[in-house]
Amino acid sequence: MERPMTWLDDLPAIDLSTLNDAAARQSRVDRKYLLTLDELTELGAHLGDCSVLEIAGQRSGGYSSLYLDTPDLQAYHLAGLERRRRFKVRIRTYASTGEQYLEVKTRDGRGMTHKVRQLHDGSVPLSASAQGFVDTRLSSQGIVLTGPLEPVLTTSYERTTLYLPGDGARATLDLGVRFATAGDEVALDNIAVVETKGGTRPTSFDRLLSALGHRETRMSKYGVGMAALHPELHPEKWAATMRRTLHLV
Repeated sequence: MERPMTWLDDLPAIDLSTLNDAAARQSRVDRKYLLTLDELTELGAHLGDCSVLEIAGQRSGGYSSLYLDTPDLQAYHLAGLERRRRFKVRIRTYASTGEQYLEVKTRDGRGMTHKVRQLHDGSVPLSASAQGFVDTRLSSQGIVLTGPLEPVLTTSYERTTLYLPGDGARATLDLGVRFATAGDEVALDNIAVVETKGGTRPTSFDRLLSALGHRETRMSKYGVGMAALHPELHPEKWAATMRRTLHLV
C-alpha cells in the first residue's frame, strides 16, 4: 500500500539482527496511539534520532495474525475487564517471508507485557506440542484456560518499525488495519495504529506524541476487532475508543 509519509525514506536503515540485539523488547510496556494519516505525515517533521527497519530493501511489510480464544472468549474478557493477568494467543504470518509463529502474550501484575513465540506450521487446532507450549507459558503466569482454543479473528496490516536508540526501544506504525471473521470485515480507514515498546518510563517518541497533542488510547487490535464484528459483545474498555475515534459503534 502507498505510505502517507515520505519522511521514512530519509531515515537511516537498521537490519533485523541489529534491531533485535539493541531492542528485542519481548518484555516491555506497550503504549498505543491512534493518528490520522495526515497526523502521521506531520509527525515526520518533528521526529528525532531514529532508524527504520529495512529487510531486503523494504521498509514496511505485511503482517497477519490469527487470534485464538476459548468458546467463552476468556482472553477477550480478561483484557476488556483489565484483569491484572491476561493473555493473547495468535498465529502470526509475515508476508515477506511466509514465516509463521505461534505467539503467546501475557500481562503481569506490574503492567509489563511479555511475549514468547515459536515457529509454527499454521495448523489449527493446535498440535499437542503447540498446545503444550501455550499451556506452559500461561501456567507460569497463573492462567488456566477455560476451554479449547479456536480461531476467532484475523487481523492484517502493513507495519513499519522504528528503532529509538536513545531509549533502547522501538515504535511501530501500522497502516491499513483490517479485521475479519466468518466472512465479515471491518477496516480502519485513514487511521494509523502507533505503538511504542519500551520500559516503564515513556520513550522520547511518547514524549513527542504528547507534545503534538496525542494521548495514549485504549486500543487492542484483537479487542476492537472482536467488538466491531460481534455487536452482541460488550465492547468493554474499548467502547470510548471505538465510539469517539474509530466511529465503529
